[in-house]
Amino acid sequence: MDVTGALDLLSLMRPANVELSAETGLRHDAAYLRIWQPARPDRWGVVCTPGDRWFALQVGGGFSLNHFEEDTDDEDVRRLLSNYVDLAVTYVRGDITAAKTGRLRSPRVTLPTNNGPVDLRMSVLAGFRAAITPSR
Repeated sequence: MDVTGALDLLSLMRPANVELSAETGLRHDAAYLRIWQPARPDRWGVVCTPGDRWFALQVGGGFSLNHFEEDTDDEDVRRLLSNYVDLAVTYVRGDITAAKTGRLRSPRVTLPTNNGPVDLRMSVLAGFRAAITPSR
């Protein structure tokens, strides 16, 4: 699937929930779907992909889930993007459990799914920023 096909697919996956806002677009040769809750600006999720090779979910707080795979067939692209959009909606709605996994491990949030919990981990850079940024 190419980036135009990914954009079309993500446009079809926009959540129909009236409490959530969503937009699709192209940025740096990748299609994206951004979902957010207007009442809580810190609750957002972005699903992005160029159509194959990599798929990413990024959410507020620096947490993410990434999938890398060469030659992904169109059915797998649909499945991955659908799962990532469902995870983004779950995060934005606030159905999460935050956990710190130890001194040498990065923090994570756990999202419930029908197939069991899914962990989104904080990137090393986001963890470093959080550690040096003063609390407000």
